[in-house]
Order: sequence, then structure tokens, then C-alpha cells
Amino acid sequence: MKAFLKFALLAALGMIPGWLSAQTLAAPGLIPGIFSTATGVSFNGPFTFQVVTNGLAGVTFCYAFNATPAATVAGTCDGAPTQTYSAPFTISGTTQVQVIATQAGHTNSAVTSFTYTIAPFLPVAGTYAFNPTVQLSGPQGTNLVYTTNGTTPTQAACSPTNGTALANAGTVALTGTTTLQFISYVPGICASSSVNTAVYTVQAATTWYIRTDGGTRFSAAVPTGQCNGKFDASYASTGGTGTNQNCAYNDFRYLYSDNNGTIGWVMAGGDTAIIRGCTALASQQNPSNPNCRLGWDTGANGNPPNSWCPGTANQVCFNPTMPSGDATHHTKILGQCVGAGNCNTQNGTVAGNTSQLFAGFGLTWSFDLRGAHYVDIWGIEFTTHNHQTGGTNCTIGMGSPAFPIGCSSSPPVDDYAQNGFFFNSTSSNISFQDVYAHGFNSSPFFGPIGPGILMTRVASNFSAQAGWQFDDGLSSPDDPAATIDASYVTMNWNGCYEEYPIVHAIPARVCYDTTSSGFGDSWSGQNTTMTRFTCDHCTSDYNTKDAFIGPHTAITNMSMTNSESIGNMGADWKWGGLVAPQTLSFINNLTVASCMRLSAAFPGTPSNYNQFLTNFCRAGGNAFANVITAGSNWLIANNTVVGYNPTFFLFDCPLPTLNFSPCASTINFTNNIFYGITSGYTGAPFNPGQAPGLYFFLNGSITSTGSHNIEFGIRNGDTCGGNIICSDPLFVNEPSAGVPPESTLDNFNFHPSSSSPALLAGTTYTGLPATDHYGTATTSPPVIGAANQATGVISPTALKGVVVKGAKIQ
Repeated sequence: MKAFLKFALLAALGMIPGWLSAQTLAAPGLIPGIFSTATGVSFNGPFTFQVVTNGLAGVTFCYAFNATPAATVAGTCDGAPTQTYSAPFTISGTTQVQVIATQAGHTNSAVTSFTYTIAPFLPVAGTYAFNPTVQLSGPQGTNLVYTTNGTTPTQAACSPTNGTALANAGTVALTGTTTLQFISYVPGICASSSVNTAVYTVQAATTWYIRTDGGTRFSAAVPTGQCNGKFDASYASTGGTGTNQNCAYNDFRYLYSDNNGTIGWVMAGGDTAIIRGCTALASQQNPSNPNCRLGWDTGANGNPPNSWCPGTANQVCFNPTMPSGDATHHTKILGQCVGAGNCNTQNGTVAGNTSQLFAGFGLTWSFDLRGAHYVDIWGIEFTTHNHQTGGTNCTIGMGSPAFPIGCSSSPPVDDYAQNGFFFNSTSSNISFQDVYAHGFNSSPFFGPIGPGILMTRVASNFSAQAGWQFDDGLSSPDDPAATIDASYVTMNWNGCYEEYPIVHAIPARVCYDTTSSGFGDSWSGQNTTMTRFTCDHCTSDYNTKDAFIGPHTAITNMSMTNSESIGNMGADWKWGGLVAPQTLSFINNLTVASCMRLSAAFPGTPSNYNQFLTNFCRAGGNAFANVITAGSNWLIANNTVVGYNPTFFLFDCPLPTLNFSPCASTINFTNNIFYGITSGYTGAPFNPGQAPGLYFFLNGSITSTGSHNIEFGIRNGDTCGGNIICSDPLFVNEPSAGVPPESTLDNFNFHPSSSSPALLAGTTYTGLPATDHYGTATTSPPVIGAANQATGVISPTALKGVVVKGAKIQ
């Protein structure tokens, strides 16, 4: 689709003799009414843009993408990256366009700058198992004309002469197979874009099958292909001869490639694919039957007989755009455990019968979900078998020095993958259930998001950068309506490369932090907004940086319940940002603030897992590092926080009010246990012999209210007395007095003993949960802290991230 963005001079050139040398050209300006803001407008594309010269003789327009144009000699554009405008130009993606006017004898104009975010209209043209509804939108301030009867839309004098008009944006419901065509135009100018055409085909929903005993894909390009992929049957069951038989494929990639040049999903939007297993071609390097490879088959090239991505570099040999479903017809990618009912990825383990997809040979991203909508991915183990040719584990992208050796990214490429699922802000209504993603050289989940991300029993562990890296390197924002609703999501040991094959109970073969060119967040945000984030029974333990989304992502509504954060090298909990007001419920959560924990040996890991870790307790050693905006009212209730960190809670206002201007807000602490242990560490940020500080407010306008809390072994807390209890909470198996090592907290029992002052000492409040962290019914009055009394119940935390299939570690 094309549309014209027109730049015009806002003033005519002065032509009085003697004044030419002093005349400054007016800056090319945006025509009023086309755009209401100066930057960040999102619209469909790619687009062709035209500069309107208004017939001004001798004026040259210089432009540049993502740079400032230059005309050192008036009237002449300097050249790369500066270009001289002579014809309409096309842009795509997120691009800053800057334009100046220049003429001999005149002073150059000021720079006109505009940033455009180009995104496709939704859903993409293609085949659907339902009648799709298409959302059309043009550049801000434009109108649309569309047809669905095969004729060409036209307009004259800003009114449709053929087709139906839409004011800037709207939805079009399609029935059957439809050719949709539309144009856009600017009211008052009326010049139309070229015609955009998209064909939508509706067919009956189909279930596709991948089995180890299936066959190759039949297509027009591969007439010798054995199976049509539409039957849950082996090739042998059809007689084991012939072509285009009613049998399953034997490779997941046959869903979008015929391994001969044809790229495109056989699935339609609303279809289902069931993965029972794959069988590698004899030519595949490092086969792992019945697991299913993604990307090239060898590190040498993608040539026959391994033409999964003909003409495509190994780094981008991933699937084309997913066929999207709609709200009632989801596109589904299912592992075999879904139908069998034995999926189980809770608490960061894989047990049962998930189907494995593994990526390799240098893939930068492994599974493309950009622009996908209403897609379910359930019952999948997603990983990479990170090793160098010859079987040695290798590192690339994160961490220095490379240990034990760096990966080769040039042919022959080593067998690794950087990132897993690939998102952008138009990825929406995608659900992950019983998914275990692990072992990537960067992040299993990568990129910003749109609305409707749902995660249930998902683990994202042992990846070298982050559990989910929302920052795509360009700080691309999430969609303003972006939401995440997560339950039983685990993100442990990120910042650490995973060993392959897995030998240790905790396969963190080498870990890096920010001082050793690594990273190590669990959820890792960017400077953007997010409408809602809920997380219930979420776990972020032993990551080498921060354990939550950081203060960068401004979440309007956040709920964190029944979750835990233990032994992270950075902050255990970070949130906040430039939205006002924010609502927060932080209830029934467990925290072990032990930011030095990974400096010591850890049971179940390789002995030298931490050899490159030095940046412990980064950013001041705060367990909670939060930004609260004016007018916010936060509830932090029925939590248990124990540990050594120098400061438990640090609060501040967001920029530009940081530390200076008031941002009046209230944080309500109710029914919490805060148990501090004086650390034996003497280096920064620890002060010898000093107990952890409970509260540290960088802005005095923030109000803290404490009620029915137990505060013990801390400083800078609430005034003792009344309903603030400053005595030992008497946990079950509480650490002995003195300075116990941080490993003491690995198996900390958060339950109060029978003599604890926490029992029946809490208060009721709006939002009081019906159960404690472990699902035990809330008493009346409630117990202070996240756990009710439960004699002998231990909360194991030391072996998070064990990878188990069946009864054996593999």
C-alpha cells in the first residue's frame, strides 16, 4: 500500500535583490491536519512519501533516514546519508525522516523531522478456517475507500466514486473468499494512494499432524512428496509407497516449507497442528530424534537436500508470518501431551510428554510470532542444543571471555541459537501453556508485545541474556494496550548458559553478569508502557541481574500474588515508571534477599559455574527498587521478606521529578514479615555489622503506612509498638543467631512455628486472599506473612530449574 506524505514550504522565497544572501529558507512543514503529533505515529505500510515543491524554482530538498541531512554548499545536498529529493521514496519499519530546503544564495532552512512506525494492517492476507474481520487503518488524518467485489476503489473531490468510505480506520467483515482493495487520501488534498490488494481465502478448518513415522511433504514443487499431512497416520500405514498419501509429515518444518523452495504455511488461520515427533533426514547434522529441528539442517549451507530456507542466511531461516486466528478460532501448535492430558511444566521442570522443538546453526530468532494474533502454543519444549562441532559447548553474544570456547557464526556454523519466540508490538492474543523454553544464547522470549499475552505453566530458564527480553535493541515500545496475564511462570538461572547434554541437576555451565559482558534479568523491560501485568505463582530465582521487569516498563495495573524471588544478584522486585496513577497489589509473596548467594558454591551446579561473576548486589543492593507516580496507592500485604541485602525497599518518583519535585503517593504495608540478617560481607554496598535497612525513600512526598507488620533484625523501619511487632517471627527451622552463610536460606521454611507472634495477629483488608501462599485457607484473624502455620512443611528452593523427563535427568 502507498500513501503520500507531503512536505511544503510554509513561506515563499524572498526575491528582492540585495536581500538574497540574508534570506533563510522556511523549513519544510507538515500540512496541518495530516498528523497531530510530532513523533511516533503508527500506520500501515510500507509507504511511498513525496515532497511537494510547490513549483519553487531552484530549491533543492535534502533528506536522510535516521540522520540529519546536510547541505554544506547551499543548493547542493552533501550525499550519503543525505539524499537529494527527485522522486517519491519508500520507507518501512520504524524510520525517522528529516528534510531541509536549500538554495544557492540562501541560508538553509531548519530541519523538519518526523518518526514513523510502519506496521501491517491486520490480519495479513491469506487462508483462514473462518470468515476474518480485517482492521483497516491509514495514516492519521487520512480517509479510506475499499471494495470487496473485485472492482478498483476510486475517489474524486475527496468522495468515493467506487467503493465504501471509512474515516481513517474501521473494520471490514469478510465472507468466503474475498479480494479486498483499498486506497487512502488526505481530506483537502484528495490525492489518492495506489491501490492495496489483499486476498482472503476461507476453507474448512484442518488438523495437521507431525509424526516420527510420517513422510515428506507433497507439493507442486515436490511431486514425489509422500504425505499430505492431514491424517494422524504413518506413511507405512498407507502402504509405504506412492505420493500425496493420507499420512502425517515427519518434520515440523513441512508445515511452512516443502524443503525445495516453496515457503508458506500449509495451515490456515484457525487450523491446528499436533506434533508427535520428527525424524531427521539422513543428511541432518546432529540429529536428535524424535525432537524437531528448526533452521538449517547443517552448519555448512542450506543447499539441497536441506533447502528449508532457499536463498536465506542461516541466521534468519525461520518460519514465515504465522496464520492468525480470531477470538473464537485460534490457530494452535500443540505438543502430543495436550491431547494425552499429561503436560506438566510447573516449577521450571518438564515432565510428561511434551514435544521438543530445538533450534540451531546460528538462528538469531527461532519461531516468528511478529504480527501473529490468536495463536495457542501448548505442550512444547523449546530449546537449542548449544554445541560446537565436535560436541564442545560454546558461547556467543553474551559473556566474556567465551567459555570454554566461542561459537562460530560463519559457515560452517556451530549448532546454537540466540533467541526463541520472536515478537513485536503487533503480536497479540497469544497463549503459552505447558511450555518449557531454555538454553538459548540470548532469550527464549524476545521482543515487545501487544495485548492479550497469556502464560500458564511456562518456564524460561538457563538462557544467557534474559527469560523474556522485551527490548529488541531499538527500545521499540509495546502496544499501548499491551497486557500479560501469567500464572505458574518460572524464570530461573538466566544469565547462565545451559550445558548440553544436561548432566548436572542445575545445568548452569557458566554464568555472566553485566561486568563480564553478560546480563541476567528474568523479565527484562524497555522504556514503554503496559496496560496490565498480572503474575500468580511466578518464580524468579538465582538470576544474575534483576528478577523482575525493571523500572523501565510503566505498568498501569499490576498484580503479583503467591510468587517468589530468591537469590538474585540484582533487585528481586523492580517496577514503576511514567504512568499516573498506578494500581498495585503485591500479596502473599516470598522473597529471600541474598544478592551474594551466587558468589559461593551451589549444590547441583558445575563447580566453576560462577567463575566470571563479580557484580553482586548491583545498584546498591536493594531487594525492592520501585518507582511510584503521583496519585498512586499501592498495597503490599501478607508477604514474607527475609535476607541480608543492605536495603529491603527503595522508593522514588519517576523522571523528571526524580529526587526533586513532589509526587504524593501512598504505599500501604499490611500483615508483612520483614526479617533481616546482618551480613558478614564488608565490601560495598555492605557496611560492616549493619542490619538491613527496611525503607529508603528518595523523595519525601511518598507516604508509607505500616499496619500489623513484624519487623525484626532491620533498621529504618516503623515505630515499634501498637500493631507493629518488633520481635523474632520464630519461623520453623529459623537460622541460628550470628551471621549464617547465605546458603542457609536456600531451603528456608517460611512457615511460622506454633509459638510465632505472627499467628492470628494480622488484620483484614479489602483484597485479603482466601488462602496463603501455599493454598492453606486464611485464618480469622489472618496470620501475618505469606504462610500460615504448617508444622514440618519445608519450602525447597535450592534445586529450581531441574530438567526432568520421565524418571531420569537428561
